[in-house]
Amino acid sequence: MSGFKRISRGSEAPAKEWAKLPLGDLIDHLLVEFHRPLDAEMPRLAGLALRVHSMHGEESSVDLAGIYSTFTALKDELATHMMKEERILSLIHI
Repeated sequence: MSGFKRISRGSEAPAKEWAKLPLGDLIDHLLVEFHRPLDAEMPRLAGLALRVHSMHGEESSVDLAGIYSTFTALKDELATHMMKEERILSLIHI
């Protein structure tokens, strides 16, 4: 992984000991850091993917229809996964 640059989200916090955190804190972390950003970003990305496919799909040498279809399937799968995960987590964290 020497060719990859680490992306930082600001000041580096000390590493957390996830196994020692209360379950509620871990669940909140997953929702705040992963689920909510995906909820916010997916509609924008879907709009961009549709726009590129609509405007350039016919004349492009790249399979934009396939890329759009794959993106849509990924978006739908992530939405289903996150919904199931949140239902399970809500039952665990009562």
